[in-house]
Amino acid sequence: MSKRSGVMYRGIDRNGKGKWLLNCYPFPGAQRQYKSVRASSKREAEIERLRWIDSFQQAGPRPEGSNDLSFDDVFKRFEIKCQADGNSIKTIKNYRSAYRNFFNRFLKSKHPDTIDMQGVKIKAKFLIEQYKSWVVVECKRENGWREELTKLKAIFSKLNAISLCDDEILNTLKTFKKPKRHKRLYKELSQEQRAKLLGHIKTNRPDYYGAAYLIFRWGWRRGQALTMKTANVKWEGLNIIALYCDPQDTKTKEPFIFRNIDPELANIIKAHYMTAKNRNSKWLFPNRNGNKHHPCHFTKYIRRAALKVLSIEIRSHDFRHSFITEMKARGYSDSDIIVFTGHKDTKSLDTYSHASSAKVKQMVEDTRLFDK
Repeated sequence: MSKRSGVMYRGIDRNGKGKWLLNCYPFPGAQRQYKSVRASSKREAEIERLRWIDSFQQAGPRPEGSNDLSFDDVFKRFEIKCQADGNSIKTIKNYRSAYRNFFNRFLKSKHPDTIDMQGVKIKAKFLIEQYKSWVVVECKRENGWREELTKLKAIFSKLNAISLCDDEILNTLKTFKKPKRHKRLYKELSQEQRAKLLGHIKTNRPDYYGAAYLIFRWGWRRGQALTMKTANVKWEGLNIIALYCDPQDTKTKEPFIFRNIDPELANIIKAHYMTAKNRNSKWLFPNRNGNKHHPCHFTKYIRRAALKVLSIEIRSHDFRHSFITEMKARGYSDSDIIVFTGHKDTKSLDTYSHASSAKVKQMVEDTRLFDK
């Protein structure tokens, strides 16, 4: 087993340089199938094998008794589908957790007579309504239904693609609308606090300084800042004219071009650009080894630094909320704000805007009736 991928390399034999012979049983009781593929590594050959199995399950006839398969057998095929679709290990773990919550914990405790997909189909609407109550009340996850419903829809959609779930269950799930996103309370940070924290980072961890500057000043997403490459810096002679974010590095999966480069930002980018070139790194803000920073390590450092310097525990994403709230309070339009934040449309900004304590205090003063 590979420690990094968590995949057992079964049904794969080397068949020459860069060639692999794959074999599998597409369905229980079916005849073993063979296929020769080209791949640069055993891991790539395993991915090709999973996609091959997935093509059998999607294109082949519906297997006899598929409605009678146990939930454990269904999950084995579901995992193959996830790996064939290229889902990350983290995503598969999240699906596995949601799958076990619904099929193992909930159904076994509340409906032990439901042992296959046919049973789920018969009373799908009733089960999902009761599952919602179970998540919110018994699991004490008051705001957890939105996330659980999203995962449940993805799971049944994949099961439907490999003919292990009827369209009727999927259509029933579509009638359940996701509740509105729960708004968290975010810390308000003044420009002085941000500048003080940035000064500490510049001295203590200069390799974090450039990414932290983009996050603190304009509320960029953590991943968007940390994955910036040297090739994404656009030059006109000796002047930096733009920063380009690749589609795979943005949440909207669309390219984002930031053209508002002032002298302050240009000097910071140039310093990091030269450091990256000297280390032969493709990343604009590389770590001490020239590789990309781990996002979790960055978040933990920001939290510790904020506690030390400001005595406030904050996350890197808090700066995004703080920036949008402050800009709205100053009267800037949503269209102007998304130029800096990279949102796809202005509707998304409603999630990030919060009441400003300074504005609330001003309203209190403005509405006094006596002793003004």
